[in-house]
Amino acid sequence: MDRIGRTNHFQVKIEGDELTDIGSGKEPWREVWQRIGAKGGSLAKPRPGNGLTGAWKLDNEPNAFKFITDSSWCDTTMDSKTGVVVYHQGGACTIRGNRYVEHVEYASPTTMNLIGHSFKFDYKLEGDTLKIVGIGNPWNQVWTRVK
Repeated sequence: MDRIGRTNHFQVKIEGDELTDIGSGKEPWREVWQRIGAKGGSLAKPRPGNGLTGAWKLDNEPNAFKFITDSSWCDTTMDSKTGVVVYHQGGACTIRGNRYVEHVEYASPTTMNLIGHSFKFDYKLEGDTLKIVGIGNPWNQVWTRVK
């Protein structure tokens, strides 16, 4: 919580599918991240095929984001006034035809009751707009691709 609202400076190095960030200041850090899913391409760009991979913003909720790769997903929503994450969950996903299935493998305390459940959706992609309709669940949402 003490880092919310602070500016951090760091260097980023990308080699193949590995990203390293090195922070400076009073409390330096070094993190190494491995790309998953969309190998060799930016998650912000649609891939040939299903087109769902990328970063999405929930319409009418400017602080809610969905990130989808070929095999995983996560949703994050933050409070715009405090910067605190309100909801966060994610896990594996499958995409076949116009069917998208999210398997919840991790979640924040506010949504941990979803862990172990899977949710099916029909989806329709129109340019940079993703419409998902829940099958047996109440989530019908419209997302816009983040550019």
